[in-house]
Amino acid sequence: MNSSPTERFRLDGQVAVVTGASSGIGRHCSLLLANAGAKVALASRNIKELELLAKEIVSAGGHAKAFHLDVTQQSSVTQCFTQITSWAQPNIVTGKHCERDRKNTRLNSSHSAKSRMPSSA
Repeated sequence: MNSSPTERFRLDGQVAVVTGASSGIGRHCSLLLANAGAKVALASRNIKELELLAKEIVSAGGHAKAFHLDVTQQSSVTQCFTQITSWAQPNIVTGKHCERDRKNTRLNSSHSAKSRMPSSA
């Protein structure tokens, strides 16, 4: 079996949400998921970087769209996932996750994302 990891790890027909997608590991994961065939919802506070990444993915033959997300604001999380689910129904959510701090100013994005996912997820 001489196939590459991306040939074995195909995600055609899947929709992935990547939080923190504008840089670092989130950006790299977004590119890997798109290369594996997933449609990628790119989420972060840095919309300009997300739009550049979306163009890069689309120009390489993939599918991606940028969405503004600030995980420290519940209204942003709700709005972002409402917009994403209007675009596509995600079945993969990955990225940076925040735990509530002592002042409860940060949201646990994995919990918030899960609460917005379809019941089959």
